[in-house]
Amino acid sequence: MDQATASLLLTSARPAGLLWLCPECHQRGELQPRSGSGNDLPPELWITIFRYLNTRSMLRVRSTCRCWKDIVDQNKCLRKDFSVGFEGKTMDEHFQPENLLQATQAVLFKSTITSVNGWWPLFGAELTNLHLSSCEIALPVLLGMLRHTPNLTSLGPGSINYASVEEVEIDFRLEKLEHLNCDEVFDIYERIFPRLRKLELSYEQEDDESVCRLLRSVQETLMFLFCDITPFMLEQMALMDRLRLTEAVLPIADGDQVVQLSRIQPTIEKFRATASNEALCKIARNLTNLKEISVVLEELENLEPTFPAEMPQLTLLHLEGLEEISLNLKHFKGANLINLKFELFRFTKDSLRTCLTNYPNLLELELGNCSLESWSDIFEARLESLRRLSLWNVKVAQNVMNVPRNLPCLNELKLSLCNISADMLVELLLRCPRLEKLAFNVMDTIDNEFVRGLGRFPQLKQLTIHYCAITYEALELIVENHSHLIVDIRSKYIPDTTLSMLKYVTRS
Repeated sequence: MDQATASLLLTSARPAGLLWLCPECHQRGELQPRSGSGNDLPPELWITIFRYLNTRSMLRVRSTCRCWKDIVDQNKCLRKDFSVGFEGKTMDEHFQPENLLQATQAVLFKSTITSVNGWWPLFGAELTNLHLSSCEIALPVLLGMLRHTPNLTSLGPGSINYASVEEVEIDFRLEKLEHLNCDEVFDIYERIFPRLRKLELSYEQEDDESVCRLLRSVQETLMFLFCDITPFMLEQMALMDRLRLTEAVLPIADGDQVVQLSRIQPTIEKFRATASNEALCKIARNLTNLKEISVVLEELENLEPTFPAEMPQLTLLHLEGLEEISLNLKHFKGANLINLKFELFRFTKDSLRTCLTNYPNLLELELGNCSLESWSDIFEARLESLRRLSLWNVKVAQNVMNVPRNLPCLNELKLSLCNISADMLVELLLRCPRLEKLAFNVMDTIDNEFVRGLGRFPQLKQLTIHYCAITYEALELIVENHSHLIVDIRSKYIPDTTLSMLKYVTRS
């Protein structure tokens, strides 16, 4: 059973809709079931059906009747994606939310919190994710909230205005908490969060000694670190002999600091940082298990990077420039790479085509804010394994395209702000026999005439058109001829109320 089948079961064509399937409604006499209809299914089977529904459909099920509400509420697997948001609230001793959904995720936004003693303990006991943003709260109140969240796995107190930072005695620990994303680190955290695996520090910490104490306390479990690292932190981390990071993100760090971290944490497999080609060559020698790297290149001049030749084991490579520079890709090759992204580069003649051919197992390719000689720089390469292609704001000196061979595995194509003519686009799509997902954003060449020709691509299952040159005529064509598609359309020429009706006549 899949999502579509489960949805069909719950949207019966019978006049009673969802209620027809509910045994409790039959017993109340609200409906008269047909003899032998088999609608009185055991709860175990309803659970199996409901597990295939998305969150919105699950909420509809829950509001149908008490019987189904109980089934959903009593099975955590069915409400694992339920989320409750509180915005602009004043939570004091008098605050009592009505009809509170028992969710596993909660977000508090722009709220003032002074007390949560009445309703919070029961609600907090089920939470696995809690995020506070732009709230005002005293540290003791926050600790009081956390005391009642024993199942919490992810916590994000961000942009908090702390009315008080007085640390109080605590008698609990959140043994299940794995992910902490915060702006400030307090000493008490090292006692409350003993088993962190992922630590994200959103801003540069004024007290890096507190950060180091927290790192030291979780060094046996911590695997992911996102922070603005300092020389003092690097010095202290070098002394943590049980720290074994597998992923590090350094949004602000100079090349020497990046290289130093790679030297003291050779277990890193995923890395994001700003660095020069020279620093990346050193990193390659330090991180022999590196699988994924995302880098902003420091160079502001034409460049022929050599570091990819020293990282043959890479499976993911994302490169971004500080400004558009000319990039020669002659050293880019490897049998293991499956995900490649370039942003803000101008490629030397034929180097992109050669690079793509030198990655024979490439599955995903993304180019953004890049300049090419022509579209043939991409499509004349051998892309026999490529499954997903995304091009946004890509410019060409010559607006020509040659597609000499099929893209036999391409499943998803996204084009945004690209000046590709309709004829060239049709030529490309005819070369993609397995293309199922097609998305356009701000493309003047995507008009009513293009939509009229969609019948040439019967393999399509999902179509997204945002702010292109289509009108009501295109909607009529889609409704009449392509109602099997999952459609997402946004247009300045068509009212949102009209577009919202599409879901009733297409698979959307």
